Amino acid sequence: MFFFLILGPAVKAITSKVFFMNICSDYEKAYEIAEVLPQLTERNEVVFFADIVQGANKKILDVGCAEGELVIELARRGHDTTGADISQGFLRQTMQLASDKGLKVKTVHVDVEKTVEPCRGNKYDYIYLNDIIEHFRNPIAALCNVRQLLNDGGALIIHTPNCVTPARVKWYLFHPRSRLNYFDPNVLGDFHLSTYDQMTLEKTLNFTGLKVERMIPTRFTSLGVHRLSKVFRSLPQTVAKLFPHLADTLLFVCSKCEPIDLEKQIRVWQNI
Repeated sequence: MFFFLILGPAVKAITSKVFFMNICSDYEKAYEIAEVLPQLTERNEVVFFADIVQGANKKILDVGCAEGELVIELARRGHDTTGADISQGFLRQTMQLASDKGLKVKTVHVDVEKTVEPCRGNKYDYIYLNDIIEHFRNPIAALCNVRQLLNDGGALIIHTPNCVTPARVKWYLFHPRSRLNYFDPNVLGDFHLSTYDQMTLEKTLNFTGLKVERMIPTRFTSLGVHRLSKVFRSLPQTVAKLFPHLADTLLFVCSKCEPIDLEKQIRVWQNI
């Protein structure tokens, strides 16, 4: 309870109409600098996410593909891959990188919170939502839209920071000024409009008709001891396997299910 009281002012500030109108009204302009952004994704991280795909010749969509490294890695493995992003700059960078490597990928310019019409007519075996749901103003709308593009029997892979790791809780509680420093243009592309723990993310997914089939352990670096010696380098992954709810990030593999009938739920509660 105390934790949520602390976060209350932050949530109010983040969701204010003035914030969205003045700061977040145009993601396209905010990310037009994408051509000059460095590629920050580590190679082993790209491989880690690509290894989740099982089977050959799969049709895959990466929503929020950014520089396109995952799209390109999956194409290198023989899959039919499409990168989707709200930034034309990122999409140009993806196509250029694929061309440089002699690979064929597709891109689509789309804002999945509003529509998936540019993707209409396509169904995908795998859809990635890597480190993007926390940036959505309306994650429910985005998930509902993306779900329409998933094949029956397909898998949606979602990855997002875990808001209840010890290091993150410490940041929330003891660094309120930096926590609310979303108005600095230097961090415009990094702000999070929503945060999730294991339970809230799973409930959000269930609400939109997505069922968590498995949770993949990531890593736990809050203690920092893995930096002290080579002996401890495997510790972040080991701790995450033992306590996945405390991992730095949440990684779910989801299938389609029936979305929650909110009206039915309300009627049930009214009759209790």
